Amino acid sequence: PWADILRLGGFPEPLLEGNEAQAKRWSRLRLDRLVLEDSRDFLNISDLNAFRVLIDLLPERVGSLLSVNSLREDVGKAYATVRSWLGVLDVLYFCFTIRPYSGRLSRSLRAEPKLYLFDTLNIPAELQSKRLENQVALHLLKACCYWTDTAQGEFELRFVRTKEKREVDFLVQRDRKPWMLVECKSGETEPARDMVLFTELLKPAHSFQLVTDESFDRRYPEHRVRVLGYQKFLS
Repeated sequence: PWADILRLGGFPEPLLEGNEAQAKRWSRLRLDRLVLEDSRDFLNISDLNAFRVLIDLLPERVGSLLSVNSLREDVGKAYATVRSWLGVLDVLYFCFTIRPYSGRLSRSLRAEPKLYLFDTLNIPAELQSKRLENQVALHLLKACCYWTDTAQGEFELRFVRTKEKREVDFLVQRDRKPWMLVECKSGETEPARDMVLFTELLKPAHSFQLVTDESFDRRYPEHRVRVLGYQKFLS
């Protein structure tokens, strides 16, 4: 169930075992191995403490624009070093980024990507909204890879954001055209203003707004938006 995935993470071992304490231990051991062992196969990291500081800073930045300059200042390393370390973390399946869409929007953002983690248990439980958004990002990334691999088209996961900070969390492109918009919410069952705006501008085949009320499922034909629970959408 969706609640178990949020509580235990999406990796098979802790999820199937069903024990929250064991899941946290598994997540911690995976992270320790990544820092102390796996990273050395890719990069000669002379300062493991700084590398660990970088890792500890990333969960707070989930779902936000990734500024390497900001991270560089916090870690105390050169820009090129921090960027290289982020590349290592991407290769080791600790984190991934999605880029902004810039196709039909004249005022769209064209710079920083957004960051997400492969292990949602690295995100503190009190940051529940970030866990929700991160898990949706993982599901959509997996879906895009599957649809592409099964020759249903070329699928890419992006997000939409303008310089005026109008934003929708996710946009799935099919053959480089907007195909599905997805916005993560909690209890807002009315279509969000930005969701309505970008549905009108981009005209995707599907627009979904996700809410925590799993019993809710309503279509808004006037806005071409469907609002429903996370579990129903992701299943």
